[in-house]
Amino acid sequence: MVPMTLSKDGTAQWPRGCVNVGGKMTFCAPLVFATGSTGMIRIEMDKAPNWTGDGDVGSVLDQGNYETAIGTGSWVHRYEKAQVTIVKAKPDADRIVIGLMAMQNIDVLFDFPRGQFGLHAAQESERFAP
Repeated sequence: MVPMTLSKDGTAQWPRGCVNVGGKMTFCAPLVFATGSTGMIRIEMDKAPNWTGDGDVGSVLDQGNYETAIGTGSWVHRYEKAQVTIVKAKPDADRIVIGLMAMQNIDVLFDFPRGQFGLHAAQESERFAP
C-alpha cells in the first residue's frame, strides 16, 4: 500500500511515482491511473527532456515504444515495449498518466478512508509488442 498525498484541505491526491523511459530519462511526478485514457503511458512535463526538442504547451515532444518502468513506493512494473508519449505541460502541472491499455494486468485498490492506494501485478514485467 502506498499513502496518498494529501492537499492542504485534506483531499486525497495521487501519490508521487517515477517512470524510466528506455534508460534515457527518469521522471518523477504525481502518478495518475486513468481508466478514461485509452493510451499506455503519457508523461506531461513542463521542461523538455534533453533528448527531445522543446515545444509549446500541449505539443507532443516524443512518442514511441520504449522499455519502460513505472513505480511508486516499493512497487515497480516493467514493460518491454510500452507506447510512451511525452507532452509539454504548463508550469507546475507535471504528471505521469497510466492509461487503460497499460493497466490490463495491474490491479488497483483505492482505500480512501485510510488514505492509501494499493497496486498489484501478477507479473513484474510484461510485453505488448513483438
